[in-house]
Amino acid sequence: MWNKHHVDNIQFNVSETVGVEVAANYYDTVGVLRDMIQNHMFRCLAYLCMEAPASFKPDAIRNEKAKLMDAVRVMTPEEVAQNVVRGQYGPGRRLTAR
Repeated sequence: MWNKHHVDNIQFNVSETVGVEVAANYYDTVGVLRDMIQNHMFRCLAYLCMEAPASFKPDAIRNEKAKLMDAVRVMTPEEVAQNVVRGQYGPGRRLTAR
């Protein structure tokens, strides 16, 4: 049932439990786009949306992920402003148990 005929859209959030005091040095050297978008979010997108591979061999899985990435539509700046919610790191806060 997980196909274009039964799923209208998929939304996923990436939220972290660490504050800027932990992540800032890492992101200053690696970059948030390279780490979160290129690595983690695209991987999640591929596994959620790719067609079922012909087998579980690495090449078959890679080929289906590549097909999906080729099909991703690049948004215009106007579409990004209208359809994307972005966040900014701020100081972390500890949650206390109740």
